[in-house]
Amino acid sequence: MPGIRPLSSTEIALIARELGGALQDAYFKSFYELDGGSFLMTFSRERKERAVFVSLGRSAHLTEFREGKKEPTHFATSVRKALDACRLRKIEQHGTDRILVMEFGGRRNVSVVLEMFGKGNIVLVDDRGLVELAYRSVSFSDRSLRKGMLYSFPALRGRAGGGGVPERPESVLYVRDGEPLGFGIGPVQEYEQDGGISKERFESMSKLLDSLYLEERSSGKDEEKARQAEELGKSLEKLRTQIKENEREAKECREAANAIFGRMHELNRLLAQARKMKAKEAGDLEGVPDIRVKKVDAKKKSVTVEL
Repeated sequence: MPGIRPLSSTEIALIARELGGALQDAYFKSFYELDGGSFLMTFSRERKERAVFVSLGRSAHLTEFREGKKEPTHFATSVRKALDACRLRKIEQHGTDRILVMEFGGRRNVSVVLEMFGKGNIVLVDDRGLVELAYRSVSFSDRSLRKGMLYSFPALRGRAGGGGVPERPESVLYVRDGEPLGFGIGPVQEYEQDGGISKERFESMSKLLDSLYLEERSSGKDEEKARQAEELGKSLEKLRTQIKENEREAKECREAANAIFGRMHELNRLLAQARKMKAKEAGDLEGVPDIRVKKVDAKKKSVTVEL
């Protein structure tokens, strides 16, 4: 979708503020691995459930999306066990980098690090600072994201967009002909100057992002439904062809059965003759009108005929 891009450092800072306000002291509830490097984390606070949608390398925000029930992946199961009965104490941006750190306490102290640059990653770090679990277990020249290794943040590289969040941020989505073009905190000059582009304002960056990602997932589901419908149509066509073939074979069997039962008296007479004959006399067995004897097996006392 054209309107979805990775979040800038400033937008990450705003997201950290929004998530902190909504989820601080909330209990971890569950974790789902979706598709395409996307995840859903659910929390409970004051008997109200909130959820965070994470798309690695692109976004992390509060969402209204809820995942349908399905078998959890190994990674999802491991995260659930690690965070079971834990409470989210704090969530903040690491420096000015595109990294969110979620600090949990309660049953145990553990941090969930959302690395939102490049392909992205989710890393669980224990209270000793060691990697407990990583979605992508990789090693670089200056650090390793493998179980049991000391976790270290990447060196800050002064990425663009590292300024502070405005006191009153305005989350704006730019749209042309119903298609999202881009978004930002406050006016984006390249879009503001185009009279053919309209803009929508949202009360939070999370609501803006959620509108984009819900539409993206809905579109993906429509495409999946279309693919499934096409496959179902092909399966039904094969089934219809098989049914016709079965009906043809059944008709032939019925006709053969009727022919056999209609001449059963003559057939029984031929069989009785064959049972009385010796092997050397088998060739002398005579047929009856409209029944041609093709083979006689005196040893097995059987007769093969053609009606």
